[in-house]
Amino acid sequence: MPWCPWRWRWTIGLYAAVWLLFVIAIGATGVFRHATWLMDYPQPWYQERLSSYSEIRMIDVELEELLLENNQDVLSTRKGFLSKRSNRHQQTLMADEFDVIFYVDRRNKVAAYVIIPRSPQFVANGKFGVSIPGSDDWVRPISELQRTLADLDTTYPQRN
Repeated sequence: MPWCPWRWRWTIGLYAAVWLLFVIAIGATGVFRHATWLMDYPQPWYQERLSSYSEIRMIDVELEELLLENNQDVLSTRKGFLSKRSNRHQQTLMADEFDVIFYVDRRNKVAAYVIIPRSPQFVANGKFGVSIPGSDDWVRPISELQRTLADLDTTYPQRN
């Protein structure tokens, strides 16, 4: 068998193969270590971030659409709200996650409404929504709920 001289590209290939095996071993070790850490982690891997501001804003947009569709009629809007599905969980109703109090004017049209969260995650955030004509602050702290309801009760008295 004739003798073959050693070539530089074999040296470079062998050097690259050693480094490639090193990177593969380090990567496999990292994946294994991370997987065992995740398996032993006592808390949930994913927690849904709930922003009361964004959730109340989504309900507000849905209510505005219902008001436009129903020409601001309180009975039709209430009926539509009670049958509307939640944005987050399509199997639940919005009415299961939020209470809405409608205030009507003399023409029996919705003039204002209050959105109060029902789920414990939103209640913990301590916010509620209110849509009052001429008001810009529609997400308020829950500590202002009683005062806001009292103001709306005097502005829009209930008729029997």
